Amino acid sequence: NLVITSNSKAISLAGIMGGVNTGVSNKTKNILLESANFNNANIRLTAQKFKLRTEASIRFEKGLDPEQNVLAIERYVKLLKDNKVKFTGAKLVNSLGLNSKTRVIKFNQEFINEKLGEKISSSFIKKILEKLGFGVDQKKDNYLITVPNYRSEKYISIPEDILEEIARYYGYDKISQELPAKLMIPDGNKKIYGLRKIKELLAFGSNMHEVQNYPFYDEKFLDKLNYKLSKNNYIEVQSPVSENWRKLVTSLVPHLLKNIEQNVYSGYQKLNFFEANKTWNLELNSKKNNYEKFNLAGIFYNTKLKQDFYDNKLELEKLFKLLDINIIWQSFDSKNQYNKNLPWLDNNFSADLYYKKIKIGYAGNLNLEFLKYIIKPEGLGSGFVFELDLDYLLNYQEPEVKFKALNKYQSTNIDISLFVKLKVKVIDIINEIKSASKLISKVELIDSFSDKNWQDKKSLTFRYNISKNNRNLLKQDISEVGDSVLKKIKKIAIEVR
Repeated sequence: NLVITSNSKAISLAGIMGGVNTGVSNKTKNILLESANFNNANIRLTAQKFKLRTEASIRFEKGLDPEQNVLAIERYVKLLKDNKVKFTGAKLVNSLGLNSKTRVIKFNQEFINEKLGEKISSSFIKKILEKLGFGVDQKKDNYLITVPNYRSEKYISIPEDILEEIARYYGYDKISQELPAKLMIPDGNKKIYGLRKIKELLAFGSNMHEVQNYPFYDEKFLDKLNYKLSKNNYIEVQSPVSENWRKLVTSLVPHLLKNIEQNVYSGYQKLNFFEANKTWNLELNSKKNNYEKFNLAGIFYNTKLKQDFYDNKLELEKLFKLLDINIIWQSFDSKNQYNKNLPWLDNNFSADLYYKKIKIGYAGNLNLEFLKYIIKPEGLGSGFVFELDLDYLLNYQEPEVKFKALNKYQSTNIDISLFVKLKVKVIDIINEIKSASKLISKVELIDSFSDKNWQDKKSLTFRYNISKNNRNLLKQDISEVGDSVLKKIKKIAIEVR
């Protein structure tokens, strides 16, 4: 709050009201004239704080010409003379402070005509603005308008302000009434219906409940979860509603875990939730400066039974089949910078999800060690969680499907069972079998079996289809393809059962 002082004593609340001790009375002999200009926002805040509204505060709030201070003193002296008040005054007036900057606004004739919808002559524009005190420098259809100081501090700052002055004097009633033309660009409803289909599938096909959580982390819950956010990974709001809700979410999963904690003792065996919402992750998109993402996250939780990774994988595959997108499940890369910030995942039963070379999310079993901080007693259930880039899924363009005539010649299916090390990927085996012969049109995994006595191995059974487009298969064709497949399998050190 700005005050005017005499030595160290406040004698006036600047721009609002003076003090009693320095007021003019019958005993006053000498008057010191001070004419000053004050910041309008500061005066308004001070007047509101002290609940003191005066004519002076109202004038300063609206903004005054900073160069009228000398003119105000000269006006005061003239009034003394007009009223024949005898006085002796100094011959000079000291004016301190920087000169205000002259504001110049540029526009052209086309701007005026287009905005008003009327053709205004340049002579009329010049005549009106000069009468209003503006400086007008005209070169053909271009104008340089110098705004007088007593107007620039208040209302005149952009070309539209000048336009308003011209329109007012031209006459609003002279402007023809015509609705502006609006170019309507049709926009597809693919995203709306795509999101609706996804939600319907999860709700009715996977028996999940949709939740809507706050866009801010509950920091008390994060502490309880013993989850530390990565430095420089999150956005913190400057004016939080609560000290406990300051950081924008970088992932939807922590809040889904909170939903599990709130319902785990409710008596329900299965707790399945999903959420489609915004996230803000600085590390994930720092190069593109695109921190805001639309994500889809879900959790399958069973309070009694152990969750099976492959059963839940099938639930996600329903979603990808609905969207007609071929997602590849790759081994979870725990060394990836982003994946390091996902402590709720069991790295041995998790996967990164890719479409071609684009990562669109992750999925996997919940880390039971991580859950012990919120689920007590320990061992009360297990879960499976996923988080996907919903922006990408909704903008994905399905490939154009063309009918291909069915092969009129016979085809045959051959099954092959293999002993495989646990670390070997199914997709790698499928690719090897496909590459064995051009006659192989389709390869799929049909059975998987493991035994505790096999240690680091498992049994996988694949089925591949053989056919020719121009004739029936011969016994020799089938034998040659079978031999080629065996060679490929043995080359990558896989044992045939």
